[in-house]
Amino acid sequence: MTLPLSAELPAAADIAIIGAGLAGASLALLLAGSGRGWRIVLVDERVAAHPDSGAAMTVGTMATALAESSRQIYQRCGLWPALQPHAAAITRIEVSHRGHLGAARFAAADEGVAAYGQVIENRHLGTALRSALAGHANVVRVAARVAHVRPLREGVALVAA
Repeated sequence: MTLPLSAELPAAADIAIIGAGLAGASLALLLAGSGRGWRIVLVDERVAAHPDSGAAMTVGTMATALAESSRQIYQRCGLWPALQPHAAAITRIEVSHRGHLGAARFAAADEGVAAYGQVIENRHLGTALRSALAGHANVVRVAARVAHVRPLREGVALVAA
């Protein structure tokens, strides 16, 4: 199953998210799974160049450090089982200034927690988000650049470039 891709903005939607990167895709997933039936449009011009790759949801080989609260959000929306095999726990943190004396060291075990958070490569996070979003019929991905947002009496109109 793939996330639907359109070249045109739909005539109507309940929610439009401009930017289909990791944050925008995560927001779309949370809103899509809310049970409210919102019609969600995920707009990003970057998907036009690579429509099947989900390029807008990944940034090369970079990684993201997720706080424990973010991991819990992904757990609640059902995404964590797909992410967990690719995640590395943050169990120690060291803060220092190279060339200067002193450092602060923190250990999760000393705080009574298993981890402060998790580190995961963006490609795994993007793949999991794309897969999860594909399961929501109320989400459509649009390959477009929004040139203008025009206020209306009952919402806004997006004007594509």
